[in-house]
Amino acid sequence: MTAGRRRKVLADVLAAARSDLLVALPPWIVARAVVLATLAFVHYLNNHVTDAQPGVHLQVTGLLGWDAAYYRDIAEHGYPGLPADALRFFPLVPLLVRGLGAGHGAGPILLLLGNAAALGYGMLLVRLLRSEGHPEGTVRRAAWLAALVPSAFVLVMGYAEAVFGVLAVTVFLGLRTRRYGLAAAAGVLAGLCRPIGLLLVVPAAIEVWRDRRLPGTRRVPRALSRALAVAGPVLGCGAYLAWAGAEFADPLQPLRSQTDAAHHGIGNPVRVVLDAVDGLFHSRVGTGLHVPWLVLFVALLVIMATRLPASYTAWSAAVLAATLLGSNLDSSERYLWSAFPFVVTVAILCRRRDVERAVLTCSTALLVIYSSLAFLGYYVP
Repeated sequence: MTAGRRRKVLADVLAAARSDLLVALPPWIVARAVVLATLAFVHYLNNHVTDAQPGVHLQVTGLLGWDAAYYRDIAEHGYPGLPADALRFFPLVPLLVRGLGAGHGAGPILLLLGNAAALGYGMLLVRLLRSEGHPEGTVRRAAWLAALVPSAFVLVMGYAEAVFGVLAVTVFLGLRTRRYGLAAAAGVLAGLCRPIGLLLVVPAAIEVWRDRRLPGTRRVPRALSRALAVAGPVLGCGAYLAWAGAEFADPLQPLRSQTDAAHHGIGNPVRVVLDAVDGLFHSRVGTGLHVPWLVLFVALLVIMATRLPASYTAWSAAVLAATLLGSNLDSSERYLWSAFPFVVTVAILCRRRDVERAVLTCSTALLVIYSSLAFLGYYVP
């Protein structure tokens, strides 16, 4: 490639990135303003209650609460210095925090990483949808929805969701544009990021199967890159499990800890759903609130099958199935909204301006409610 050609390619890439940024940045800013304002209100409420009722204190957590505290502690101390159940938090985010921290506090670095990744997630989602030929209206709505869905407050906290979102979208971008090396690299990192990263094998296998009759001019390298694209998530997850086995003499401990009944667990999906429905009628509001969301996600999956490529639907169905296989529905909304095709499907359905406004308004209101409950310790994010 000549120097002139390289300059033109670089200019095109920068122009595309700038265009994607202009779409993704406004919702990213608004989401952070909403979540931070909610957190400030929760602290104000706590102070007001304390002043009005001496001796009464609300349990308030912040941006480093819940799972974020584990990621921070792992980055600071490593797994050996923490309880065994810390192994269920996969190592990519703590490793990135430790690499970026260079001796500084892990908490602020974790928050900076997560929020920067959230912006990257929005930009890459815009790039993927544009490459798929979606109308600009759908692209813009998807960027707003990704930032403002009710569980999106974790994208402001020190969670792994934002980094995983970057990797999941990159896997799809690589698969759909036939850049299998990109998909393989992102798949390995996704397998190191979260247990659910393993499920990216499903869309990779579908896309590689669809591409089997287009071997290109270099059959062996192309076949190898396609195989690596499918195997990437397994290789990433397998590397972590192998390390856990060497370090703690139990390679399955990270998965076993995740499936422990005290955490996500493994259960009968029918029984779990029926228990949630029962919660609607017997004052177990926290459990019952999951039911409307499950109905929504099942409906979106059916619609998705008619509007998006099979790989999108298959991955979303796998995420939904994995969520329902848990012994409880805690964090189910977070798990399901992290499968971005659900967001894209909603964006496709909100073509009318009045519907779009209603959905974004409702979603933002729910974002405030759910983040408030999470900061007060009443909702497991």
